[in-house]
Amino acid sequence: MLRSSYDPQLKCLSIIGEGKLQIQDFMDLIEKFAVDPRPKNLLVKTDYRNADVSALSKDNIEVLKRCILGLVENYETVREAIVVTAPLTFGLSRMYQSILHSEKYDIRVFTDMGEAQEWLGVR
Repeated sequence: MLRSSYDPQLKCLSIIGEGKLQIQDFMDLIEKFAVDPRPKNLLVKTDYRNADVSALSKDNIEVLKRCILGLVENYETVREAIVVTAPLTFGLSRMYQSILHSEKYDIRVFTDMGEAQEWLGVR
């Protein structure tokens, strides 16, 4: 399951993944943001420390890539910190980072929440 909340003062979207995540969890979240207006410059703090991404495949990541690239076009910049602990989640997050990172979409993967928050400037 993916839960999200938005802090308008920090202009920061928090996403928390828990349990075994499926591609549909991500698609539902993307659909929500496609119709939910946000500021032009978005910070995203994604917490996958309690998530199991073993059901996701490389093909799923490619589908997410296409959807997210379309969504990012709605913003001037997006800066996302992904926090993980499990080796598989770290690997998939780094793959996601390598295929989506751009001048407009800055993604970093962390193993420490404090470091992620500091990088985002939302500590």
